[in-house]
Parts: sequence; structure tokens; C-alpha cells
Amino acid sequence: MTYRLIRLAPGSYDLELDDEIIASVVRDGNHGHHAVRWFAEMLDEAGSRPMPFVDPVHEFGSFDEVAAWLGHPDTVNVARAVLSAHGILAPS
Repeated sequence: MTYRLIRLAPGSYDLELDDEIIASVVRDGNHGHHAVRWFAEMLDEAGSRPMPFVDPVHEFGSFDEVAAWLGHPDTVNVARAVLSAHGILAPS
């Protein structure tokens, strides 16, 4: 089981498992007076849940916490992921 985070925009990622997007990882909150929270949310809440998902949505205090929970997956920008998917660039 290999996870990969694909950065779509600041604070927004797709979570890929074995070449299939299964969840989103997003930042909620602002940088001002409120604490920033991160969420990992399964796209199919009724479907099977790969480890470490035990619920369809998990909340974290930082992106680093999300990454550690997922086992520190590779993170790529969407442009790199698209090029890899089309065979133009080798996956990292």
C-alpha cells in the first residue's frame, strides 16, 4: 500500500493509494486568530477504508501530523503528477 499526496493548490491535496485517488486532504481555518485544522476525508464514505482510516473523516492540527499519520508519503505538485500520468515524466 503506497500513498501519495498530490498538491492541487495551497492547502488542498488529493490522496492517492496505489494510483487511485481515494481521499482529499484540506486545510480549514485562517492564519489569523483561529487555529488551522487539516482534514483527511474519504471520497467514498460508505466504501471500504484502507489503513489508517477508521472513520471517513479525520482531523489534524497540522499538515505534518497528516503526513506522519499516512506514513510520510511522497508529495508532488499537480503539474508533476499530470506529467507522470502521461508518461512524460518518471514518477518520483
